[in-house]
Amino acid sequence: MPTTDSGREPLGYGDGPLSEREAEVARLVGGGASNREISRRLFITEGTAKNHVTSILRKLGLRDRTQLALWVNRTASPGS
Repeated sequence: MPTTDSGREPLGYGDGPLSEREAEVARLVGGGASNREISRRLFITEGTAKNHVTSILRKLGLRDRTQLALWVNRTASPGS
C-alpha cells in the first residue's frame, strides 16, 4: 500500500472504507482544519468539504469532527 509524505499508510484508500478524497479530508480534519481551510487546500467548495466530512462520519459511525480527529490520529499513527 502506498504511503503519505509522513510515511503513514493512507486512511482507508484501497481496501478501507474511505475514498482517496475522503481520506485526504479526514487527514485535514485530524490536523484541525475547518471546512473553509479544507476547501482552500483541496480547491473545492466549502459545501463539498462539508459533504465529505458528513459522508466520512456516516461511513465510520462517528458523531462529530472531534471523534473523527481522534480516529484519524489513532488509525494513522505509526506503529499502531
